[in-house]
Amino acid sequence: MGMQTIGNKAEDRRANIRLHRVLVVEIEWQGEYLPTVAVDISISGFQIASPVAPQVGEDCSVRIYLRNGPSLQARAELVWRQDLGLGLFRLGFQFVEMSSPHDFERLCLYVEKERLNSDGIPETCVQTLELATQVTLRGLTDEEIDRFSVLAEVSELLNGCYQLNDILERALKITVEATGAERGMVLLEQGEEFVVPAFHSLTSDCNTNYSRSVVEAVRERGSALISLDAQCDERFSQSVSLKVMGTRSVMCLPIRDGGRTFGLLYLDCSVRSGAFTDTELKLAGVISRMAASAIVRAEEFSQMAQREKLASMGTLMAGVMHELRNPLAAISGIADVMGTGKIDEGLVQGLKEETERCGALIRDLLRLSRQEPAEFSPLRLENVLHTAATAVQTESARQNVKVLLEIESDLPLIYGNAGHLRQVALNLLSNAMFSAASAESGLVRATLGRDGKGVKFTVCDNGPGFATGMASKVFDPFFTTKSQEKGTGLGLSIAHRIVTEHRGTITAENSPHGGALFSVILPALAVPKEQAEAG
Repeated sequence: MGMQTIGNKAEDRRANIRLHRVLVVEIEWQGEYLPTVAVDISISGFQIASPVAPQVGEDCSVRIYLRNGPSLQARAELVWRQDLGLGLFRLGFQFVEMSSPHDFERLCLYVEKERLNSDGIPETCVQTLELATQVTLRGLTDEEIDRFSVLAEVSELLNGCYQLNDILERALKITVEATGAERGMVLLEQGEEFVVPAFHSLTSDCNTNYSRSVVEAVRERGSALISLDAQCDERFSQSVSLKVMGTRSVMCLPIRDGGRTFGLLYLDCSVRSGAFTDTELKLAGVISRMAASAIVRAEEFSQMAQREKLASMGTLMAGVMHELRNPLAAISGIADVMGTGKIDEGLVQGLKEETERCGALIRDLLRLSRQEPAEFSPLRLENVLHTAATAVQTESARQNVKVLLEIESDLPLIYGNAGHLRQVALNLLSNAMFSAASAESGLVRATLGRDGKGVKFTVCDNGPGFATGMASKVFDPFFTTKSQEKGTGLGLSIAHRIVTEHRGTITAENSPHGGALFSVILPALAVPKEQAEAG
């Protein structure tokens, strides 16, 4: 039976999760196994009390008897010994090898289970990581931790995107550059065919052709595939496309999170065979899983944003419905007069104005409630803010809060999504009105002006402001000072993510004049003004 190496002798001691347990241990001594008792055991070693003592540095075969099942077979080295007197020694052994991976797994499971059942830790305690994974992390060297930080940077790049195509493009570029592929593409199923939403090449080759044989093989088996030399690979001997393209090295793998597959990652190289090894395949697999996780997070964010928008719309709806009663009553009155035959130009004009007023209210509601695709374009932020301010007018009157909007003239354009930015403005204004409603004369002041090369939007109220330490938490998901009926705790978290998506910043603090102050800074877009689109 082959032996499995457990670790090197210089392994950091922090990897040892030790248990004080009495277990029977047999150590090989002069050709025979001597039974003794372990008083301390971990997955890296054990201590025993013994009447005999090998020399420090000497290793020997050992058998360890757990509570159930056969003994564990291993080799262990004596790393220290202590003379206890009365012909007894305390010996410290470090495992060198286990007889099989199965024995090592049994030891890990035993230590993990016993640890949870001891020291007052409840048996129902659920750990985030398995013991073997914990030990692996504890045993990382500084160099290995530095490598982990690179993966953390990759994860940050992927999770900084909130749109599917952006995530796929970033993941593809990172994978191509990290694996040394000549070119790569993402393939998404569309019926019986595949579309290529993302393509990246390190050469001038912009051809998006791929091997259908390779792709079908990965789709059918549901797992990654690698070919060191596709020209000689018997699996693809019938593939005409690989021969025509001259592909030598190719690998293809699913972009998957749990049981859900989002697409396929296809990379190839025509210069040489053996360009990809199992190492590159594993690295590509890690990046693809990160991408899949980022896609799931982006979808969840989109759903949260829509739910928060609908929650805000519910608050506004009551006020707008009340506002609609006035023009509808006027229209009804005009219709009654016209029904008597008394028709003049003033009545017709009044009917037209009141009808247009109803239409404007409905258009504002639809603009705010619809789920728009996150397409970015040049826009004027002042148009976005005017729409949001108009939408809250009725609610501000109901709460007896005055909303002042001050906008500088000739502001630069920005690049963004008008619907998402309206949601940010609407959320900040709504929150400010809620706070200002507690003041004797509620006031919300919103300003928009220049800030260096960008624009700055601020919302300040004369409410109670933030309690100590609260300002730093307002962007955390589900943090709210409102009652459960009036707040979800998601609005400011979503606003923060939208602003970040627009390469901007959003901050919260107490205003020097009292109340809360929110500031949003967005970069300007240097394009001709005639390219601006209405927000």
